[in-house]
Amino acid sequence: LIRFLSSVTSLMLNETRLPNEAFLAFRALIWFLSSVTSLMLIKTRFLTEAFIAFRTLIRFLS
Repeated sequence: LIRFLSSVTSLMLNETRLPNEAFLAFRALIWFLSSVTSLMLIKTRFLTEAFIAFRTLIRFLS
């Protein structure tokens, strides 16, 4: 992923005809990756909290 981002950046720097479109695509890619990462973090945090609650419920019932 890092190699891909660096190659995209070097392509952006070398490109002179369409710098604005390349910049917009790069920014959209960054926004997409950050939103996916935040969604994954929120989901894993929710799953851990649900697992902790479930484990406490099991311990309370037994």
